[in-house]
Amino acid sequence: MLYSQAIKALKEQTPVYCIGRKYRIKENKVKSRYHVFVIEPIGPRANQYETLKVGADSLELMED
Repeated sequence: MLYSQAIKALKEQTPVYCIGRKYRIKENKVKSRYHVFVIEPIGPRANQYETLKVGADSLELMED
């Protein structure tokens, strides 16, 4: 996913996929030169997974 798409998903609270699981982008942080997205799991087993910090390249948009 492109950085601009990830920012759009953050603003619209659109669910995204990462590592085959559904997440919601919680916030965007700038670490040195890198943009890091904090994502939290959503869905029925969300409490079994941790909040992650990933780059935009690791995210995929959900298909309708």
